[in-house]
Amino acid sequence: AVMQEATELGFLNHNREAMLHLRLVAIHVVKRKLLASVSLGTTSSANGPGKDYDQCEEMGLLSVPTKKKSTQGMITYQSLNPAAVEEAQDLIEDIRDMYDEADNFLFKSHSAWSEGKVSFWKHRALTEAYALCPIGQALKKSLCNGDVMDDEIESEVDKEAIRCFEKLVKAQKPSHPDSWREYIRYVSASHLYGGIGGNSAQSQPDGVAVVASTLRRTRGLYQKAMSSVKKAGQATNNISHNMHSWLGKGIDSTMFHRDYDTALSDLSREYLEFERIAGSEESLSHAITLVRSKLANWNPSLVPAVAITNEVDPNGKRKLDTSNDVSMPDHGSSMLTDDHEQQDEEEVGNQSKSKRAKVKTDLKQPKKTDGVHKVRIGKMEYPAHPYTIHVSKLSKDTEDMDLVDAFRSEFGAVVHAKIMREKITGNRGHHYHGESKCSGLVQFEERMSAEGALQKDGEFEVGGKVIKIQRSHLPAVGIVP
Repeated sequence: AVMQEATELGFLNHNREAMLHLRLVAIHVVKRKLLASVSLGTTSSANGPGKDYDQCEEMGLLSVPTKKKSTQGMITYQSLNPAAVEEAQDLIEDIRDMYDEADNFLFKSHSAWSEGKVSFWKHRALTEAYALCPIGQALKKSLCNGDVMDDEIESEVDKEAIRCFEKLVKAQKPSHPDSWREYIRYVSASHLYGGIGGNSAQSQPDGVAVVASTLRRTRGLYQKAMSSVKKAGQATNNISHNMHSWLGKGIDSTMFHRDYDTALSDLSREYLEFERIAGSEESLSHAITLVRSKLANWNPSLVPAVAITNEVDPNGKRKLDTSNDVSMPDHGSSMLTDDHEQQDEEEVGNQSKSKRAKVKTDLKQPKKTDGVHKVRIGKMEYPAHPYTIHVSKLSKDTEDMDLVDAFRSEFGAVVHAKIMREKITGNRGHHYHGESKCSGLVQFEERMSAEGALQKDGEFEVGGKVIKIQRSHLPAVGIVP
């Protein structure tokens, strides 16, 4: 009711992010109520009240038996009473109605907002997969009393979750790798009982057949994912400029998307690990071929977390330090090589290093500035400040706070911004600030904010004027963060 009233009064009509965020937060509150009701209603302990859903619980299977049995902390499970069952069913229906309302309202008026659709369907798919579908199945089983076969219930349990995951991977074209990773993680989980196959219970795998069926379905999803994502190096990070502005407003974490190539490398690594564990030589070879075609142009040095070290490889080139690389683990560079190829490379490297002699020299070694952006001033080049941008073609009336307000709302937190002005020398050598040079500096808290702003060169407006955005070799403040 509050959301509808705020929307009808016009408070949210021009802010689609706020409209989606408000609805997701409301759904999250109701979902917490559902989980708390189920958890407390199905458990009791020696101390009295049951366990809430956000508390820890021991596995119990690996506990060491003792002569003296302690009842402290022991949990007793029980069935939900009829009133709690009815309340849980009502809450599940309420959550699904809230999702339907958000879908109908938002995406009829913002049909082209693909990032919002991805965020919405990811939120809904995860809620259905790990809360609504499992709880709904358990409630149906408790109420069937033998009138409905368990196989028929299980054949229906995952259909809504699978429908939402299908919507998720189709919400954006080409799909984001992380959307497929969430889908595959759910399908490959041990709780899936083959309820997404045919339309009748007879066409569903049963018993031991579920194991092989789950492996085949997981492999099929990996292959669909690899065929529907972009190749590395082709993706443009067109949503990074919105990420930090959403962070400042507390937008739900499902709205954030990682770097495309980083997510693609993770998807590729997980696909190969799956085939190494649960595949044959033929399926692994096919997976390697698919991954090679997608990662042929992948450049790990473009990932911000990668750093260049002094380590030298056999060809005399500097190696990339991937110890802090979020995109690939240490064994990621060997994803596409066989064990024999790795051994051959190690032997060649050891022989090359042994032949090299360390020669002392008094010559100054050049600074290693590979991968650092440069700013050309006249005939000189200077390293660009990673957090600061230079803006020009501003209006004469633009002030410092105008820059702060414009860039903070769009790209993220701003440390400082200042307009460049003419210096006027008065009596006794005193300097005064004169007219604006129609240019200035903006320094952000995060590197990604500066990168997002640079992508909007020639498009972003301040004070009604389209401005030019470039890298700066100077910070906006004297103390560099």
